[in-house]
Amino acid sequence: MINSKQGEYETLAHLRYAYIEAMHGNPPIEKYFNKDEWSEDTLHISELGKCARQQMYRLSGAPKQVKSVSTMANESLMFWTGNAIHALTVGALEWAGVLVDYEKSLPDLPEGWSGHYDAIYDDWETDTIVGWDGKTVRPNAFDYAISWPKPEHVWQVQGYMRFLPNVSFWQIEYIDRGGANTPQVKEVERNDARIDGRIRTLNAYRNLLP
Repeated sequence: MINSKQGEYETLAHLRYAYIEAMHGNPPIEKYFNKDEWSEDTLHISELGKCARQQMYRLSGAPKQVKSVSTMANESLMFWTGNAIHALTVGALEWAGVLVDYEKSLPDLPEGWSGHYDAIYDDWETDTIVGWDGKTVRPNAFDYAISWPKPEHVWQVQGYMRFLPNVSFWQIEYIDRGGANTPQVKEVERNDARIDGRIRTLNAYRNLLP
């Protein structure tokens, strides 16, 4: 249950629904959109669990795959939809009075690293700070929900927790962009030693680049 100044909600999906209804279908979410620029010159906490070779290619300035205009148009719409759902969730958390912060850069990152998290909020029932990361997916992705949370997503949010010591655990919410499936929330515990080891490994790879 999510206890808040607006009442109790069984899930984040129910909270978003209440927020949309309270705003008469037009919640003011523009200010919550992520406006951070992506840096090609740093390692990213969000990529901790992704292919190290791919990250090294990016850092070394390797040419990117050429995409058609149609592909870029499709991806642009996909990213905008995901961004809107993220902003809606943050707006709902603030409306409910439980939002702590959102879309902030992680503090005390090692040199050459960057990263920012989606949102953290106050769980009134347990008096703990909880992290939230939204993953918007295609409807057919729910056919493979048994594999959730994905390993690369676990690496990502454990990386966030490594630099946010006041966060008790992190929620990864898988949300159907088409709205046909009920969102699923997976909880992840911190593992700072694991993250420190991965950061050391990626730093070592980067130091070998020409």
